[in-house]
Amino acid sequence: MKFNFSLILLILLVFSACKKPNNFSCVDKNIQVLINETFEENAKPESFKNQIFILNEGGFTNGNASISAYDIATNTVTNNVFQNVNEYQLGDIVQSISRKDDFLYIVVNNSQKIEIVKETTFESYKTIAGLSSPRYISFQDETKFLLTDLYENNIKVLDNEQNCSVKNIITEGWTEEIFKIGNFFWIIERNGIGVEDKFANLLKINAANYEIAQRIGIPVEPNSIVLDNDDNIWILSSGIENENKAQQLIKVNTATSQVEKTFTFSGFTDIAQNLAFNKNNNKLYYNKANFIYSMPTSFQNLPTQALFQSNASIVYNIAIHPENNDIYISDAVDFVSQGKVLRYNSSGTLLDELQVGFLPSKILF
Repeated sequence: MKFNFSLILLILLVFSACKKPNNFSCVDKNIQVLINETFEENAKPESFKNQIFILNEGGFTNGNASISAYDIATNTVTNNVFQNVNEYQLGDIVQSISRKDDFLYIVVNNSQKIEIVKETTFESYKTIAGLSSPRYISFQDETKFLLTDLYENNIKVLDNEQNCSVKNIITEGWTEEIFKIGNFFWIIERNGIGVEDKFANLLKINAANYEIAQRIGIPVEPNSIVLDNDDNIWILSSGIENENKAQQLIKVNTATSQVEKTFTFSGFTDIAQNLAFNKNNNKLYYNKANFIYSMPTSFQNLPTQALFQSNASIVYNIAIHPENNDIYISDAVDFVSQGKVLRYNSSGTLLDELQVGFLPSKILF
């Protein structure tokens, strides 16, 4: 049989010309994407519908990070849900969790990976490995999301279709919490580990071209950040006692890109931390030691009295239920024992004490 090689070559050229052009190329060769080839081959029970997920950070290098699921209807807690379903450990230091459609993106900091699971079954769909020290993510569209990092001075743009990083946004320090508001991403940028001249900024990044549009200076040592109903950003900072840099709470108006309010705490006896927001009553919450404070976003002064004193040994996180206004307090206990989550009503009355994993931190409702 004779082949017309000229005709074959022409066909190949036409075929390749019809393929959809790729606007991005992979920029980080260290990233590995492992797809579960047997995902949903065997139907798993949808055991985690309408659950509240509690991240248990775990001890550093102990490899005992986990996730607990709380069913408020039955008042029951299921611990180690990821390991129970997937038959391997989640990893070392679970940092954050985000929801996208039917999936949860679980960032495991010291294991340098992101685990993507189906929310209702917790079956692993994909693992993104080979990262540096991932922290938080924010979704840009149906395929791309941004990832902040502790050790690399950049923010990665990851593409779920191409299964790789398609862009590195260079920064001046490490990056933390991230929000997408309209056409911009807002991201905490800071330094501090082993550095004397500490700084902190709020980056405003154009989502269309990933250029840094603005760098807004904020108080040093930011420890928590929330977004209010008007898309304003509130940042709580610990300050530095020996440099006379006070603890502060600031409000950044994202419409004007200006710091609109600044509240200054007196002294350093107890550090204000774990800022939370209740969208139903427009109130901010934070703790100083185990005292829980609350203030409307319209306040012109910091509250002088606590809302209540919690039973927590070490308050590690505060979260507000978006429907019933219950206050969930993650208790690290002594940093080595299994932790607890204390559930209070909006007035500060204790409702439940949930036994969870090691170092419970963030909560996803």
